[in-house]
Amino acid sequence: MSVPENRSEAEAREGTGRAARDETAALFAHPGVDWPTLALLAVMWVGLVLNFVWAARVSEWTLPLGLLHIAIATFFLNMSFTIWHEAAHGTIFRTRAPNDIAGVLGAWPAMLPYFTVRRDHVLHHEFVNDPERDPDYWFLEGSIWTLPLRYPAGAKRALSIVDRSGRPAWEPRTDRALLLLVLVTIGLLAWLVSPLAVLFAWILPKGFAMWIHAWYVNVLPHRGLPAERFRDTRIHPATWLTPLTLCHNYHGLHHVWQTVPWHRYPKVFRQKREFLESRGVPIAGTGERT
Repeated sequence: MSVPENRSEAEAREGTGRAARDETAALFAHPGVDWPTLALLAVMWVGLVLNFVWAARVSEWTLPLGLLHIAIATFFLNMSFTIWHEAAHGTIFRTRAPNDIAGVLGAWPAMLPYFTVRRDHVLHHEFVNDPERDPDYWFLEGSIWTLPLRYPAGAKRALSIVDRSGRPAWEPRTDRALLLLVLVTIGLLAWLVSPLAVLFAWILPKGFAMWIHAWYVNVLPHRGLPAERFRDTRIHPATWLTPLTLCHNYHGLHHVWQTVPWHRYPKVFRQKREFLESRGVPIAGTGERT
């Protein structure tokens, strides 16, 4: 005959279950104001400006010094994707306007047209890995090493898909104005300060940062996977990748729950791994299914 569970044990079990449910709800709730992403935005801008100020004071450039400035600026520009990506998904603030302001501030140093990449990203989520309709599919059509050579044609293809999506006229106009501001700023800094400082602390790092983003946002999670819900984006739960990619090694999780902020990915993955595996989400290192 089984011994009846005493009341204190039942209450303790119920309290544990309630706490677990509350924690899960908190992980999926909108943060209201996402301070980690705003901190990332501030760190990126401060780091880039200080690195440029230092570069502007260099009187005699050497290759090691140039490479150092490139590495520092690339490190900070690597934060750009996460910032504008969170803004595009509306996770920094509850309303669109402040999200867009944060998104523009995040994308501008990387010379990216925020409203174009926002719409591109929405279309990417809608048509993941579709060769015809996914504007980012061109990243998967060749080696990552040939990406700079393929970039002009790929960007043109993506822009064509975005333009056909019926976006309002103010979006491309705003993006053109912002890109013009980038070009004017580059010209003025090169003329008034130092062309080499602009080259080593901004232009070259922009190229390296975009290449890195293409690797861990497009190629690593999507290459070789079908255009099928849950199975189109993989997760790489390797701990060492998490700080390098700012948690985007859990990109497959993001494609399942798009409004979970980037810094919550690892914890959500630990809580929801069984669900993800049951839906066939590919997880690297576990004999992923495609």
